[in-house]
Amino acid sequence: MGEGYRILQKGLSGMPMILKVIVATALAAGAVSESDALPPVRASLVKDIETAPGVASSDPGHFISIGDRAYFVATTPETGTELYSTDGSPAGLRLVRDFAAGPASSSAVPFGGTNGRIIVAANNGIHGMQMWSVNPDGTAATRLTSEPSAGDPWYVRAPLATTQNHVFVRMGNSAYSTDGTLQGTVKHVIPGASFLTEHGVCPIGDAIVTVTYEFGSVHLSRVDPGQVAQTDLALMANFHPEMVHVASAGDHCYVAASAGNGWVLWKTDGTAAGSRQIADSGNGRARGLAYAGGQVYVAESAQGRFRLVLADALRGQTTAVMDVPLNLGHHTVGMLPVGNRLAFFAPYQAASILRTGVFITDGTTAGTRRVLPDETGSAWVNHGEEGIVVGSHVYYHLGTTLWRVDPQSLSSEPVISDFPFLPRNSTVLNGKLIGAAKHRVPNQSTPDVEVYQSDLTVAGTQLLNDVWPSTAAGVLFESEPIAAARGDSLLFVQSTDPYASNSFAPANLWRTDGTEAGTYPLARSQFEGDWIDRVVPYGNDVLFETNSSYLSRIYRADWQLGAARRVWEGTATRHVLHATGAGNAMFRCGQQSYAFDLCGMSGGTDLPVVIFPRFGDYHRLTEIGRVNATAIFAGVGDNSGIWRSDATAPGTFRISALQADWWQQEQVASAVLNGRLFFLVCSGSGPCYFMSTDGSLAGTRTILEFPSGTTGQLTTVGGKVLFVISHGSTSQLWSSDGTAVGSVLVEQFSTAGAKIAEAGANKALVFACSESCEQNLTLTDGTFKGSYRVTLPTGFQAIPGNSAVLENGAVLFLCHSQRTGEELCVTAANAYNATLVRDIYPGTSGSSPLLIGQTDSAAFFTADDGYHGRELWKVEPVPEMIFRNGFEAD
Repeated sequence: MGEGYRILQKGLSGMPMILKVIVATALAAGAVSESDALPPVRASLVKDIETAPGVASSDPGHFISIGDRAYFVATTPETGTELYSTDGSPAGLRLVRDFAAGPASSSAVPFGGTNGRIIVAANNGIHGMQMWSVNPDGTAATRLTSEPSAGDPWYVRAPLATTQNHVFVRMGNSAYSTDGTLQGTVKHVIPGASFLTEHGVCPIGDAIVTVTYEFGSVHLSRVDPGQVAQTDLALMANFHPEMVHVASAGDHCYVAASAGNGWVLWKTDGTAAGSRQIADSGNGRARGLAYAGGQVYVAESAQGRFRLVLADALRGQTTAVMDVPLNLGHHTVGMLPVGNRLAFFAPYQAASILRTGVFITDGTTAGTRRVLPDETGSAWVNHGEEGIVVGSHVYYHLGTTLWRVDPQSLSSEPVISDFPFLPRNSTVLNGKLIGAAKHRVPNQSTPDVEVYQSDLTVAGTQLLNDVWPSTAAGVLFESEPIAAARGDSLLFVQSTDPYASNSFAPANLWRTDGTEAGTYPLARSQFEGDWIDRVVPYGNDVLFETNSSYLSRIYRADWQLGAARRVWEGTATRHVLHATGAGNAMFRCGQQSYAFDLCGMSGGTDLPVVIFPRFGDYHRLTEIGRVNATAIFAGVGDNSGIWRSDATAPGTFRISALQADWWQQEQVASAVLNGRLFFLVCSGSGPCYFMSTDGSLAGTRTILEFPSGTTGQLTTVGGKVLFVISHGSTSQLWSSDGTAVGSVLVEQFSTAGAKIAEAGANKALVFACSESCEQNLTLTDGTFKGSYRVTLPTGFQAIPGNSAVLENGAVLFLCHSQRTGEELCVTAANAYNATLVRDIYPGTSGSSPLLIGQTDSAAFFTADDGYHGRELWKVEPVPEMIFRNGFEAD
């Protein structure tokens, strides 16, 4: 750990052991910053405002049943993508092993089980993608391979077959067999292994027969566990690997291969002597192969026709069971053995439209019947993997309906009309399907993909395990955060989730003191309106503006949000309320024919009065700032220029005729120093003005004029105003005492769009970049000598935007790294470095924090930790008492 930890260790010397453990635990958990000279802070969730279920899909997949559990991979923020298992009960979910510890993902894939061990491919972040053996409870993990190319993101890892005592897998371009031990793991030398898939493998006893492709030839081989080299069975020249099909018949295998305009059928018992060609066709290509009821079926396409043929191994003949017109192209036909019969997809004609359906055959033309129509479309669809055999029935998921087919009675029936998951992405455990399904969440338009279970009845199909539980977002904003602070409490506007199906639910006004109990809303019955656009202090109370379409209302509420009352209603457009200071406020009112009046409220009354009739058109007022109990703002049209108002008619007048593109701006960067408001005004591609005012006509002046530029931000540091202005591809940092002579260029940066923010202790923080700062985060006192770079943690970049200074001097700002995503970092005015406050959303996604306001005791922000949706968080100083030597040992 860093110097901050060593400093704390010194302070712990006199503490009782229990306090030492508490502080050490806080450090280990990342609740306390540990960088040199940085004041300690902690980030915590204030309240989960919206506790309704949210959408955070774990996207489970790769389901496989091994013993009495189903294994699969799923994703959560804390573990990344790792291996899980379930016993089929709601309480039976288990994280088998977090191979890549923490939020990193191992991208595990379970292969099978043998000798009480689970065989899985996983990347632990150190050795790359390798094959592992692990106990069902995740203990005693053993790495079985050392593949050199395992760092390739496109690295292939796939199960091949599970035999009596071994699991065969493909890792990269190599094939392995394993009995679950390191000594019993063998890397096999197989020609063309890079083309090997589970569709080209057939188990015989404890060995496998493989069909691989190399140099234009198809190799038929036998691979025995414990033997590195394969046994060559046959060489089938001039065949393409994508046109080879394999079917298992227990103690022997069948292989159909196509080339040119014909195909051949081979049979092998795993020996060279027992491998021979048993049938062929000089016309067409094999599109599927199956063994059912002691018979071999080949699906072929030839001369624009589809045929299902029965191969006679003894006579070397084929007999057509079905023959219909259809050009299959390159499609494969799905074929499922069910007892002594075969289920398969094939075309049929209905009302002059060519469709596909499920057929059952016993090997005769008379015993071949369509049992399930598919009316979803006229194009050929490969439904081969849509069926799954459970018991004596086969189930198909067509459209959104699950169908059950009885091969013996040649009948079918719909079982579940809105079946949530595909049988092909599932496994059978204890007679039930377990797999990934779209879980519909109330009031959410996007489904949540989690683990479902089905006994193939409506009542028995339900969510089994919510691997990644979450609640919906509770605090969102329509645009920028809307908040107002007083003392240790903050009022803020809670908007709605734009991705939820009920996204038009109205916003609300909330209060927080940083505690869960002290965070609550204003009763919605107290006011009307869909949106809340402004919140401003008004004496000891607060004014807030609501809108519904083009109807605006202004309400007054006590700061505790006990009650609210309406003080004005009109048709003015949104963003009308502005505080003037000293408990006064003004707003746009009385809009008629695209013109509006200015109204004011003062003296704590609820009686708005018109202070300037027909002030302007439909454009919003541009807020500049407040100084000496007056609001400084800009108008457009006939009343363009800079104005001031104390919320009275006599106190509302123009103080500058400066022309600018005010209508394009909602707010101008400003700062107050020594009773004067300093601000920057830029007019598109025209000049920029650095100005100040005390709220009077005589006291309003232009300090500097720049030929062109765009504004940055202003702040005050040690009796000076610091501001940033951009020109072309550069940014300039200026310092001013409020006069032209006392305004000096401090530093120029080789990037546009730099930002500046207060850093406390007579320092400012400059983000000398437009999007992310890696080396150009600068602390300055407004002089060249007093400016220095802040060292960020390795791999981190600062993000220009909101920042906050806590009472202990901690400066918070947004930061980003590939490892953490966007989070909050902290530095200080007397520090040369920065550190991460907390990895709120574990992993690379980031919590995307948004600072919304600051009280005397904490900075408040919204963030998404992956489990609670976007909610209210706070950053506060760690109490200094734990760093003092006041804790004496007994």
